[in-house]
Amino acid sequence: MKKLPSSSKGAPLRSAGFSILELLVVLVILGLLAGTLAPLYSSRIESARETRCKQDLKVVADAFHLYFEDTRRWPHDLDLAPTAINNQVLDLRLFLCMYSNAHAKPAWEGPYLGQGFKPAGATATQVCGANPDEGFQDPWDRPYQVVYAQIGSTDAPFGAVAIVSRGANGNVETSLGQLMNGTTGGDDVALVITNRL
Repeated sequence: MKKLPSSSKGAPLRSAGFSILELLVVLVILGLLAGTLAPLYSSRIESARETRCKQDLKVVADAFHLYFEDTRRWPHDLDLAPTAINNQVLDLRLFLCMYSNAHAKPAWEGPYLGQGFKPAGATATQVCGANPDEGFQDPWDRPYQVVYAQIGSTDAPFGAVAIVSRGANGNVETSLGQLMNGTTGGDDVALVITNRL
């Protein structure tokens, strides 16, 4: 029979390494740390996305104001007069007038936006968006929405132009009334460009 090695006092020596109990304690501690830090990390990511979204909205608003100063009309994918616009929600990627002089405006001095437009070999202009990851999109990879809201008659219109992101959940939760008052619903992020159509 083989004898186990022992210390000078006669007690048996333990082999080098960790016991299963010690490993379980370490794993539990690491799990608790991960469970505590993960929500902090994810809230920081969401906060960064909202900040980027607000900055994007300011860029688009500035571009819309420049377009208006040059052409005396608000940008529109159909080049409608302001009185012909009535409560429309449009995809920003469809606004060719922000990237090229699509409506042949003599005072057009764009391009006003640098993203969302993709030159193609066969045509002079092409709207991005055939591929879902193309174009000027919000931090949640969805296109920004342009809202034209008009209240009143075409003789005396009162309305707003706003840029809206549907936020993290992807649902539109902001009513036209909220937009007119400069507020949003749910996790939507919006910026009213003008409230004078």
